[in-house]
Parts: sequence; structure tokens; C-alpha cells
Amino acid sequence: MTDWESLADQLAKQIVGDGRSSHLKNAGKRLNLNDDPYTPDDLKMANKLLKDNDLVPSWVADAKALDERRERLLGRVRAVLEARAPLPESLNAEVSAFNRMALNFNLKAPQGVEHRRMIDLQLEAKRAKG
Repeated sequence: MTDWESLADQLAKQIVGDGRSSHLKNAGKRLNLNDDPYTPDDLKMANKLLKDNDLVPSWVADAKALDERRERLLGRVRAVLEARAPLPESLNAEVSAFNRMALNFNLKAPQGVEHRRMIDLQLEAKRAKG
């Protein structure tokens, strides 16, 4: 054992203690996992009401609907492109509408929520050719 290892062991023992008792506040008490310190106070009551009634915030439902719509739309776009047919104007319009919805979601979603991907028709056309 080298000197730095013994020093590291000593520091770890000082921080952790002997394992039987701890100098940490609330040691041995149950964690309250329901109270999120990062949730603004004005949203805590709303989140509690949603949870108590088995509901979800609107952005959660919107994200799920966007994901499902994207998969259906991508399937249709890929089928047309793989058939080497021109993309119908109605499908092009649906993709544009979807992309606007995804952008709107991304702008409104709370911080830290994964953004929803838009459909890139040029990228999909390259994939179909390749």
C-alpha cells in the first residue's frame, strides 16, 4: 500500500465514519421522495392533484401523441420514398404540420424534457436511395 492510498483511506473514514453512526443530518430517516426541491412552489399543488387523480401533465400526453404520430407519418413517407414515387402534396403538408407541432412542443416543454424530433424529408430521401 502506498502513502496516498493510506491517506485516501483515512479521509474516507473521516467522511463516512465507522458506519454505525453518522454525522449527516437526517441520517437513518426515510427519504421523502414526494417532495421535489426543484419543482416551483406554484406547480407542487398542481402536480399533487394530477398524481392523486392518476393524471399526467399535458406535455406528457402531447409528447406521447407526437411520438405516435411521427412513427405513423414516417412509415408512410418511407413507403412512398422506397417505392421511388413522388411524395404526394397532401403527405408533404402533413409532414410540415407535424414539424410545426413538434417545434411548438419543443418551445413549450419544461426544461430537461427531451425535444421531439422533426421529420427531415431530404434526409429520408437520402436514406431511401442509399
